[in-house]
Formats: sequence, structure tokens, C-alpha cells
Amino acid sequence: MVSGMLVLPIYKQNLNKTNRIRMNQSKGCPTFHPAGKFSAVILLVPREIKPQEGRVALLPDGAREILEYTKEEDIDLEIYIESGAGALSGATDEDYLRAGARIAPNRETLEAIGDEAAKKGLNVIILKVKEPLDIEVQGRRINEFSYLGPGKILYTFFHFAFDREMTERILKSGVSCVALEAIEGDASICPLLDKGFIEKKGFLVPEPVRQLKLRKGKTHVCLDPMSIVAGIEAVLQVLIYINKDKEKIVKEEVKGDWQRRNRILEGYHHLPEGENLEEKHILITGGGTAGLASAWMALRLGATVTITDTKENIDALKEIFKDGIKDKKVEIVQSPDLHTPEGFEQMVRLLENSEAAIGAALVPAGKAPLTINKKAIIKASDKSPKRRVFIDIAIDQGGNLEFVKPDKTVVIEPKEKMTYHYKPVRVGYGKSIFYLVANMPGGPGVICRVASEMLQAARLPYIKLMLHGLKEAAYRDEGFAKGISILAGKLIDRRVGEEFGIEWFDISQSRFAKVSYSSPPPIPDPQKPLTG
Repeated sequence: MVSGMLVLPIYKQNLNKTNRIRMNQSKGCPTFHPAGKFSAVILLVPREIKPQEGRVALLPDGAREILEYTKEEDIDLEIYIESGAGALSGATDEDYLRAGARIAPNRETLEAIGDEAAKKGLNVIILKVKEPLDIEVQGRRINEFSYLGPGKILYTFFHFAFDREMTERILKSGVSCVALEAIEGDASICPLLDKGFIEKKGFLVPEPVRQLKLRKGKTHVCLDPMSIVAGIEAVLQVLIYINKDKEKIVKEEVKGDWQRRNRILEGYHHLPEGENLEEKHILITGGGTAGLASAWMALRLGATVTITDTKENIDALKEIFKDGIKDKKVEIVQSPDLHTPEGFEQMVRLLENSEAAIGAALVPAGKAPLTINKKAIIKASDKSPKRRVFIDIAIDQGGNLEFVKPDKTVVIEPKEKMTYHYKPVRVGYGKSIFYLVANMPGGPGVICRVASEMLQAARLPYIKLMLHGLKEAAYRDEGFAKGISILAGKLIDRRVGEEFGIEWFDISQSRFAKVSYSSPPPIPDPQKPLTG
């Protein structure tokens, strides 16, 4: 079984073009035709509707690359972009047209194209960045679940284990889902960890992240780029809100200089002029991709950092930051157990000594662990009163931090405590500032443009692979197969099933070679032998 990011060149070399799959329209199932074309594929790229989400699932250069690939592979493909989908990432409708894509003037047209194609038995792939929503947008209701259904594949970030209601609505639709956050790859051949590729693209990939991933040997190919962006941005948000002179708290609202905020965030690639974190200490819970990106950026700005993580990762982190530890700029400690008196007191001390805390403990395709609780925040604030900034990078997975209101009550439901880019912070107990934005890399400006570019670079090889069908994609790349979480309305991700206590189907990777994924894909009974 071929695995990793180099699967596409290998696949192209080994593919027998005289034996192509073509959709039999009358029977609705794949059949083989000598020298025939693959079944037609429709790629749909809707505009993201999450409040102030600026990322787009496909940029014009990516559309051009996919179309060129389909010509080489003799695949019949059409790409439809919802008008305005790429605007906040710097891509106009004209840019997409020049790349060879087509523009759907509105959401209704895009959905109609997908529905009609699915009815005709064509393969419909919906490319998004964020999970489907059902919300009011500029005075009208948009229900993204309504256009999901059998014969379609939704390829985006989901974080299923955080949202049971979303998971159940998707299961009822009958759609198949590929979760970006669950795809794994070989770190040694991942382009986003290759220095030459990084320099060519102008991407900012912190060296500690590269070292960690290469040590582990694997990477979450599509999640890691967004974790890098969020990790760096988290420190820039600390830089903004730690300044009491520039960001004033007035009646539990934070009033600041939006021009200064934008200037700091626009300096993503370069250190903001005249701004630093010298003599500030930052606590980072979680020593994964996001946490290491935060630590790297904080050190560049002059801060000292403490990173907490699980026991098995401590030695690797100490080796990666050995120079920082020697210079007393970095401290690596095992994550305190908040359920024990000793662990609780240790967390209180860590918070007392910090001006900011960043929750960066993420579990790919799982629910985030609680790393800083209410009692620790209250006690640290009482013992050492000062402005603290809390950033929860993991809020879209349930969150690492408990949000403690000024009256000491806690907002438990993650969706209720979330904030948005247009009003990103809330004032909590002890006049602490909580930044709880669920789509950090999607904010308007340079950051969402960078995020769109990095995400596209990571997911493009898999988009190409999916054009040959989920069966072929899963067979050729076992790391990609781990991202297939729902198949024709059936849950096949064990982690999600166990989290919610709902039925899931165990389909081993070896069975992908025998199972046909037509529209809708059949789900094999694990208790019965496979046939044909």
C-alpha cells in the first residue's frame, strides 16, 4: 500500500489507462470500459458562511493545476466557484475564470448544479474549509446541510467529536465525508516540511515544528498548516491585548486601537515594529504543532515560555529547545494533573508567573482536553492580580480553558463562550482577557490569505487523488483513508462513535481494495465475508 504525499506521481506511473472506470448511467454503478473516460466529476467551492471566515477551499492557481492534471489523466472535470468565495483571500471571480473554473452567481445556483449532477450519477465533491452550518447570513437563512446527500463527498474540517448535533445531521443526509483534520502523512516526504518547498512558496514554518514532526515520522498533513498559523497568530493576539495602555477595559468591554491591531496582525511574516514581549512570560499548554509555533513566535518577540505536555513528549521537547533551556528562556514541564492537589497547585503557580496562557493541546479528530480549569484561574488571579491574556486555540474542539466570568461563574457550552473576529475577546474574572475565536486563521487580512495558500498546498494532492474515486484514493494512500469519517451516511470513525455512543462501522483499510464506492457507496457488514 502506497502512503504519503508522493502517492500521486507513483500512481500516475502505475495506472493502466486502457482500463478506466466509467459511470454506467443506467445502473448507477462503476463499470470498466476499454480506453474510456472516468465518470464526470464536479467540484463545488462554496463561499464560507462562518462569521468573518476569509479562507477559501481552492485558489485560482489550485484550480488551474487540477484542471491541467485532469487533462493529463483524461478525467472529465468541471469546477464551479460561488461568486465572491475567494474575495477575502485575494482571489477575484475573474481570476478563477482565467484559471478555467466556472462561476456560480449565488449559493442557490451552486447547490442546484450539485443536486442535478448527483441525480445524474456524477461524482460531486464539495470543497470547504469549515464545517457545514445552518445560520442567518445578512438577513437570510443559509442551511448548508440541505444540499448534502447521497452521491456527494464533503471535504473540509469537521471536528466531529466536538459537535454531536452536526454529526447527526450529516449522518442523516447520506453524504460521504473526508475530514481534513484526520488525514495523516509521512513527515519525511511532506512538502510543508521540506525547506526547499517552504522557501519557494514563502511559507512560515517554525523550525521547532519541523524538528518535532520529523522526529515523530508522521504529520497531520492538512491540520498542521492551520495549527502553525493559529499558533503564530495566538502570540500576536497576546501582543495586542497584554498592553494595558493601548487596550483598555471599559465596563467589561475591551476598547482598543483597531489600526494598531491590524498593523500587528498584518506583520505576520515580520516582527511588528516597536512591539515586543520582553519581560513577559507565556504559559503554553500543549507541545504539538500549534504550541511549538506559539513558543517559537513568543521567543522571537523576547518572551520567556513554559510548555506543558504529556510525559512521553517531554524528552523530545527538551531536545528541540535545548538552547532555550540553557539560556533560561524555555521551561518544559509535564502537564499537571488537575484532579490531584499537587497538580492543581502546580497549575496555579504556573499561571501566577505568567502574563498570558495559550491553550494549544489539540487532539486530531477528537475532543480537546481541559488543561486550565476555573479553580486554577480564580486562585492565580486572587494570589497574583494582574492582567492576563488567555488564548484558546482548541476552542473549535471544545477548548482547553474554562471561561470564568467576572462573577466567577463558568460558561460550559463551547458554542456559547466562542467569540468572533469582529468582537474577538471577552473580559473574565480578575479583568483577564479571553480570546476565544474558533476560526483563528480565517480572520480578514494577510493571515487568511496565508492560511488559504498553506491549506491548498497541503490538500491539493488529495483532491487529485479523489478524482479517481474514494475507493482508489483510500487504496492508494492509507493516510488519506484515515480521513474518511462518514461513508454514505454511515459513521466509520471509531473515535467519534465512542465519544457519542452512537453506531459506527468498522471498515479495515484492507477492505477498501474490494469495496465499491458508487453512489451511494454500500457499507459492508463486518460479520459477513466480502464478495466480488
